[in-house]
Amino acid sequence: MTDTLDPAAETIPGAFRAAVERFGEHTALEAGDRRVTFAELDAMSNGVAHRLVEQGGNGPVAMVAPLEPATIVVMLGTLKAGRPFVPLDPRDPPERVRLIAERLGVGPVSAEQLVDCANGYGHDPRLPIEPDQPSVINFTSGSTGRRPRERSRASGSSPGHRPRAGSRPATA
Repeated sequence: MTDTLDPAAETIPGAFRAAVERFGEHTALEAGDRRVTFAELDAMSNGVAHRLVEQGGNGPVAMVAPLEPATIVVMLGTLKAGRPFVPLDPRDPPERVRLIAERLGVGPVSAEQLVDCANGYGHDPRLPIEPDQPSVINFTSGSTGRRPRERSRASGSSPGHRPRAGSRPATA
């Protein structure tokens, strides 16, 4: 592996696009008996991206979902739509989910909701996404568990990515 990524792969969607070209029919996700290839994951996440673009806006997408294939599809689709995602644990108290959603100004959605209504798109929307654009916003509450604190990570923060000199992840 080289020290730098191909400029087209400086973002998570760009790196995934390169993986699809190389490993299209190989298994990308596995859960129980269900296997999803890179090509299938690409097509499903493209559907989610198109659905989010159609809905308008560029704010974060807050998802209440356990870590499972549908969640990964929505996370990748959200990034392809140029929006950051906010993972919310379904085991969290409802009050915490409400506080985070209020702070973001969005309503939480389930991964299944987005995947179910996003069928029919096969192509990547290929929206312009900058490497320093936020990709994920995590909320931590420290030891109190009361006031969620926001932390974001840049879209170019994919494995193996080395930020350009002087660049820092953007914060939301």
